[in-house]
Amino acid sequence: MDSRLHCVECRKQRATSKCAGCLQDLCYNHLTDHCEQLSKELDEIEINRNLFRQTLTEQTNHPKNDSLMEEINKWKEDSIIKIQQIAEECKQLLIQYTNKYFNQLEIDLAKLTDQLRQTRQENDFNEIDLNQLKEKLTQLKKKTLINHLRSSQKKSKKDFPNDPNCISI
Repeated sequence: MDSRLHCVECRKQRATSKCAGCLQDLCYNHLTDHCEQLSKELDEIEINRNLFRQTLTEQTNHPKNDSLMEEINKWKEDSIIKIQQIAEECKQLLIQYTNKYFNQLEIDLAKLTDQLRQTRQENDFNEIDLNQLKEKLTQLKKKTLINHLRSSQKKSKKDFPNDPNCISI
């Protein structure tokens, strides 16, 4: 009885060697072919590794071309546009409010002016009347002063508002 094993490739009974990787018995000719095939697979792995290295190097050197960077840039641009629109709306609201506020002051000042004229024409006044007129004038002045102080205070704030859609007047 022959103790030689069969080659798994040619199925002939020959002197064989066992491949340590796949554990198959191969004759000398087929073991050589098997080793060449393994060498080709290693070459293919190296080629794929080199391609990956090239891709990684390109991505590392050109992160601006990355789609995530493009998304971030688009988000940034969209945010800037939205903030500019909101700021413009806030300016318009402030202008409307300021105009309304000062129009009311003008009306109140016109009433005070009429009271002063009437008081002078009637020539019938005392210290109480004068103090009341002074107080009305002082109140009108305070309204413009308070408005000015609020405006200055808002200009001096360094923090970005929590909600740019809201302004406090």
